[in-house]
Amino acid sequence: MRDFNECKALVDRMCAVHANLHRAVQTIESELHGDEKRDPGRVRDGLVELRNTLAHHFEEEEADGCLEQAACQCPSLAHDVTMIEHEHPALLKLLDRLISRASRGCDGCSNVDFVESFARLAKTLRVHEAAETRILEQAFGTVVATGETS
Repeated sequence: MRDFNECKALVDRMCAVHANLHRAVQTIESELHGDEKRDPGRVRDGLVELRNTLAHHFEEEEADGCLEQAACQCPSLAHDVTMIEHEHPALLKLLDRLISRASRGCDGCSNVDFVESFARLAKTLRVHEAAETRILEQAFGTVVATGETS
């Protein structure tokens, strides 16, 4: 078993990635809700960047990362870790669909359905990240700073 100090670098890394993901989501939200005309290319590029960052984050988590260390520290969290990891393919699939739609240009990302679909993805991603944070907090008996302001 490891204590929090031994896993601090992993926790700090996860927090940094979560902050990057949060900023990427906010950038896309700003583009979708901005007063200026929506740029489908910027939306698509933002989605691709978000997907790449998220895929890399998931790979790290699934390769004996911080969540696995949390489950080792607190075996009762193993099921929660498994459930979190099972969400990864669905989140990436949702992003792939949005990227495909945004790649079609204005028709793909200018309608209300697209904006609502992204809002659902963003909410799901935030809930997913919060669950990861709760696992870390429970395993290591600490409060993990998320860096989110909203």
